[in-house]
Amino acid sequence: MTGKIGQWTLGTLVIDDRQPGLAYANGPYATRAVDGVLRVTREFGKQSYVGAFASSRDFSGTSNRVASLDARLKFSKNWVANLQGVHSWTRQDSALSYDCLSFAPSSGNLGSQQGNALWGDAGYTGRHLYFSTRYSDLSPNFCTELGFVNRIDLRQNFTSLSYIWQPQNIKIVDYGPTVTETLDWNHAGVLQDWAAVAQFQLELRNQTSFTVNRGERMERFAGIDFRQHGTAVSASTQAYKWISVSARYTGGTGTNYYPAQTLAPFQPFLGSTKRVNFGFTLRPSSRFRIDETWIYSRLGVRPGWTTPPFNPNGNVFSNYLNRTKLNYQFTRELSVRLILDYNATISNPELFDVQTSLGGSDLMNSFKVPTKQFTADVLLTYLLHPGTAFYAGYNNSLSNLSLVQAAGGNPAFVMLNSSPSNTTSRLFFVKVSYLLRY
Repeated sequence: MTGKIGQWTLGTLVIDDRQPGLAYANGPYATRAVDGVLRVTREFGKQSYVGAFASSRDFSGTSNRVASLDARLKFSKNWVANLQGVHSWTRQDSALSYDCLSFAPSSGNLGSQQGNALWGDAGYTGRHLYFSTRYSDLSPNFCTELGFVNRIDLRQNFTSLSYIWQPQNIKIVDYGPTVTETLDWNHAGVLQDWAAVAQFQLELRNQTSFTVNRGERMERFAGIDFRQHGTAVSASTQAYKWISVSARYTGGTGTNYYPAQTLAPFQPFLGSTKRVNFGFTLRPSSRFRIDETWIYSRLGVRPGWTTPPFNPNGNVFSNYLNRTKLNYQFTRELSVRLILDYNATISNPELFDVQTSLGGSDLMNSFKVPTKQFTADVLLTYLLHPGTAFYAGYNNSLSNLSLVQAAGGNPAFVMLNSSPSNTTSRLFFVKVSYLLRY
């Protein structure tokens, strides 16, 4: 239910959730969960408000409650601030598959915990000057089952400052520098990440722009501090209606998060990175359009971070992505679209665990993920008007996985081939929709 009366706004939602109990045939958890959400705001001044939020989830003997107060304060036409404070109360069973398990069970598998979260940001927007800063703080015991929080036990600050000139020039639209900083640390006071980036941009007429930036950062991963840097140059233009082009090159250092299991010592290590993005759009006619995208990324061996005898210029992994998209409009109603996708990861098995990085496993007879894939997708559309249409499509996917029948009655196993030549799926579909108008 939602509604607004004067300067008050109200929204509420109640859910009878059967899904959690379907996994249990009997017992205390063979039941339903009850979810509820409430939101209230009160406007005042010019584009300012104060608000309150509450959510609740109950499932048998477990529960999660979240309550918060927040405000948006517009001090002037240039300055705006947002504030929020949140508290959570959680009671969970450690035998269930929930994420909030930092408590010490007090009775059997049941345990309770409370946590806090804070958020604040402020921004200034002017004709030339742009400034924003924000701070967030999530305690180790904070939990929200009905929300999404990707990381707890974290304090973070981010600040960005730009100054853009807009000259009265027939060729230059604007130009200027931007600097940003990011700082993360946990509640024990241990620094987790920091980053500082300086950028300069130039925007010209005809949607043409050039950007160069330099970044320095530190990342703490697996108890190791990785000092990294990167430099990027990018450009894009649409000088003519029938073509647009964009390109970006990035070089620097990066971390190998998935070292090979046989690597000694077995730990993440720093490598040299390269990344190239290139794309263009062609419109040879008003009916025909071609979109092309190429992405190449590489992590190479960096001296001092891997044990000899690895080549200092050797490859840890290289990834190739290519997409071609063709669209032709025969008539106002009839069109056809073709998409070709290619994705390949080539790695050094002595340095990089490619299966783990892709979500698979290196173990025999375990789940394997293809390292090379090619997909073709065709779609024919006859659109009379929105809601009334006919679609016919075909999809064919190939990968470099193949099933090999072992000799001597041994179980079959999956093998990786050099090229994506094995068909893994074919799909043909027809869809018809009709919009009834009254």
